[in-house]
Parts: sequence; structure tokens; C-alpha cells
Amino acid sequence: MPDNTEFWQVEYQRMLTLDKETTFQTFTYDDAWSLGSLLVQTARRSELPIAISVVFGEQRVFHAALTGSSAVNDDWIDRKIRVVARHNLSSYGVGCLYRSRGQEYDEAARYERRQFAAFGGALPIRVGSLLVGVAAVSGLTEKEDHDLVFDAVTTLIGTDGNSQ
Repeated sequence: MPDNTEFWQVEYQRMLTLDKETTFQTFTYDDAWSLGSLLVQTARRSELPIAISVVFGEQRVFHAALTGSSAVNDDWIDRKIRVVARHNLSSYGVGCLYRSRGQEYDEAARYERRQFAAFGGALPIRVGSLLVGVAAVSGLTEKEDHDLVFDAVTTLIGTDGNSQ
């Protein structure tokens, strides 16, 4: 990824815009299962070596580890989920915000690297403006992780007619 602040400013604004497209009217355990299953199907088609998690409230309600992924991916997922829960924005969006300021998230936000990772791959699940969960993947580049989750969430919203 480019290291200039102008690029990251544009990416951050793009994340804020795209963030509005990921709002559900309702979100249930069945929706979490559908979202996780969609991510698994997509990843298997392309043989992606990823781990996938969907958290609803504080409960992990879906998890899958596909061939080529490892426990390291599970750790990255947990760290990305904490960023979303703390900032109510995609982990990629938070990373873009700090990079647009010329800062590193760990240092500027003063969070431990072992606990938080502001890199792409975790997306907030909202009903209206309320954060109700997080969908996350790990195993690809941060942009690919982000895009994979974003595409699955927007597909699920469009398929179910479940958008606001």
C-alpha cells in the first residue's frame, strides 16, 4: 500500500462513504450464519487461505478456518474485531484514518499491538446506527480482506432486501 497521506485521506473518506452501505434493518443469528457461510463459499471458490469470524453482540457465532489458514489468522481477527468494537468503524477505515494523519495506530492511539490491529478485514455490523456485531476475515492483504468482507455484507443486504 502507498505510504502517502493523501492516498490514505482519500481511502478514509471512501471508507466513511462505503460504511453507510453496510447497515441492516435487522440482524439475527441466522443472518450471521448466512454471512459466514457466504464468506466460506466465496473463499472456497477461489481457494483462499483465510479464517472467518462473525461476532454478534459479544458472542462469536460463526467461525471457520480454511485450508492454508492458521491460528495466527485467528489472532489477527480478534485484534481487528477489537478495533471495530472500540471505534465503530471498519478496521481498515481506522487504519486509513491514522495513516492519513501520518501516524501509526499503535503509537498514536496507545493501544497494545497484541490486542488491537487497525488493518483491513473487520467490518461493523449495524442495525440502524447501533453496532450489533462484527464480520472479519484474515489471510490476505488488508485491502483484499476488507473487500472480501464488504462484498459479502453488501451481497447479504442486497439479497435479503435487508438494507435501510
